[in-house]
Amino acid sequence: MGQADRDSRVTGRQAVIGNLLARAGVGRLGVSSIVMTSGMLFRGMVVAIYLVMTTRWLGEAEYGRFAAVVATVMVLAPAGGWGAGQVLLRRASGTQAGISSLWSTSLLQVLVAGCLLLFPVVLFNLALPSSPSVLVVLLVGIAELIAIPVTITAASALQAVGRFGGSALVICLVPSVRLLAVLLALESGLDGTVWNVVLAHAAGSLGGALLAILAVRIATGVSWRSRRQPLRQTLREGTRYASGAMVGAAHLELDKVLILVMVGTAALGAYTVGFRAASLALVPLAALNGVTLPRLFASQSTRERRTIFLALLRVSVAYGVVASILLAAASSYVPMVFGSDFADASRYVLLMAPWPAFYAVRSALCTLLTGSGKQYDRVAIESAGLVTLVAGCVLLLAALGPEAAIYSLICAEIVVVVLAAWRVAK
Repeated sequence: MGQADRDSRVTGRQAVIGNLLARAGVGRLGVSSIVMTSGMLFRGMVVAIYLVMTTRWLGEAEYGRFAAVVATVMVLAPAGGWGAGQVLLRRASGTQAGISSLWSTSLLQVLVAGCLLLFPVVLFNLALPSSPSVLVVLLVGIAELIAIPVTITAASALQAVGRFGGSALVICLVPSVRLLAVLLALESGLDGTVWNVVLAHAAGSLGGALLAILAVRIATGVSWRSRRQPLRQTLREGTRYASGAMVGAAHLELDKVLILVMVGTAALGAYTVGFRAASLALVPLAALNGVTLPRLFASQSTRERRTIFLALLRVSVAYGVVASILLAAASSYVPMVFGSDFADASRYVLLMAPWPAFYAVRSALCTLLTGSGKQYDRVAIESAGLVTLVAGCVLLLAALGPEAAIYSLICAEIVVVVLAAWRVAK
């Protein structure tokens, strides 16, 4: 069966499903949101299982050392790919022909950017008092700075041509293969050491990335060896998205680096478990904003963007409030799930309970700024939030310990919400 026949059959099935959902009052954005949210929820479930397996395998001390390496890499991870996925999504939305000349360029951009970002990560880890081996840092760096951006770019390619089901599948590949690698390691009787978990982490990441490339080939027929566009152009265009992503997401990882430097790995393990558990509540928000952004890019008027944004804001706020309530209720069960070594994580999760409500509003406002062509405004606003986070941690970590990072994180979200709302209102 040729590609045209496959596309025809897929389009026919999508039309039937779309008509049924339309009769139920679910629009196009709603359908896309349901598909992507389902994928992100499944991904979140896999990530949660992976977190439980690794914490129980390693214990608090070893997990703290593993979390320290991951935290130093994750500070730069949002810049992985240097905006390749966003550039591809913006240029190729709605046209499969546009992907053929961008897909191979995007993969090359991911590889080049990832290799360049590895250097500062390795140098920073070498400067730490108890630095891990260079090979450990390189393996984690390859997993987070190259493999993950490959899957994000693949998901963007599929979103650009309306294959939201395929995109939802792709974003689940790396966590699923990582989990499989850890299960195989446990089944083999390997000891719970940082080296063993890093090997499983890296192998699972690379396996998931290769499957993502294969998924794009199957769904679109586009090869990674297709004709490339000038890399200089896509790198330059991706700079605004990379800088925005790095600033916007740095507040999710920089606190752990500051705890590592100012408090130590002993406290970092329990804090990271609490943070990762709380951040799982943000997964549906990421899915919702991910499917809304292409619609904002394609909108033709301020009125259309306003309509899309108000729908996004209403759903985000409702979800954020419910997630905060559920997070507070679930905090007491954290030691039961992750092990008695992580009893302190229960308190951290309870303190983080208000976070999803503030993050829901912040993410909706920032998505509107990006979709309206105000990316540099978003970068400036989120930079103010980052400064708030760093200042709070520097001033309070020594006195309050990891709890200071939580207070600083919530204050940073409030700063971003106020400034973004002011900019949107203008």
